[in-house]
Amino acid sequence: MHTEEGIIRDVARLIVWFPFRWIIQAIPVSLGFFTFKVLGDIHYFLSRKKKALILKNLSQAFTQHNFGKDTLRRYMENHYIDRLHIFLYPKFNKTNIDRFVSFKGLEHLNQVLLNGKGCILVHGHFGPAQLPLFVLGLKGYNINQLGLPSDEGLSLIGKKVAFKIRQVYEGMIPARIISADSFLRPLFKHLETNGILMMTGDGTGGDKFVGKFLPVKFFNQEVVFPTGYAALSLKTGAPILPLFTIRKRFNRFETIIGKPFQVENTLDSQNSMIQIIQQFVKLFEEYVQKYPCHWHFWDKFEKLIVSE
Repeated sequence: MHTEEGIIRDVARLIVWFPFRWIIQAIPVSLGFFTFKVLGDIHYFLSRKKKALILKNLSQAFTQHNFGKDTLRRYMENHYIDRLHIFLYPKFNKTNIDRFVSFKGLEHLNQVLLNGKGCILVHGHFGPAQLPLFVLGLKGYNINQLGLPSDEGLSLIGKKVAFKIRQVYEGMIPARIISADSFLRPLFKHLETNGILMMTGDGTGGDKFVGKFLPVKFFNQEVVFPTGYAALSLKTGAPILPLFTIRKRFNRFETIIGKPFQVENTLDSQNSMIQIIQQFVKLFEEYVQKYPCHWHFWDKFEKLIVSE
């Protein structure tokens, strides 16, 4: 199988997934988060090619704004925090988790669950995307996630080490991750039991497209966004609430849950689906504008743009 990965990346993987993760698990949680931040800073200073790509794509989206070093540096920091915070899962518990993750808008979630139809939390690859899944599960919510775990394109070390060990850590999340490649009946059953389902609203970054997508105006570009969460909501009656996680400090995060999306009563399901997706994309763009360094896909932005 063709892979674009090289020896240097595999050596880095062996260092990260073996001695480094053991060190992280032996030190306090705050120091672990700080270490991830430092790794991002190191990558920022060493990676000219990636910085140039991200700056190019940021400039394409924000035509009236010139980004400085701070944005690129925080992007790198956020990348490492998102990818490596799973090493801290064994150290999180009900006693200490509120020191690191706070919630705003949790009452919106509690309110819609009173209706007994479950709900869909739609989020983007924005901030530490799996952290709220872990925390809500830890707090006792009946929550699952639709995901797309894949080792496609990885080297042998990537598949046998990074991918396999990541699955072990993701298995510590007090929630089930349902593969988007599998039979989706479990999604309906979970919502029927008044469960919460987390789904991404910005796709996979162009690496692998599963399901249906719709082109929507995003930063003045026609960008493809998945339709699955909207279609599922219309079929089940489960309301959709947006979710975003913001890094406030290197070791403090705030997860914001918005009010449920409103859809006009219509017999045209396609029009209703477009309404839902446009609501999410509009809100998502507002968050990305405010926190540009939180979105993961700036290095893949061109792949998401619809060719004319």
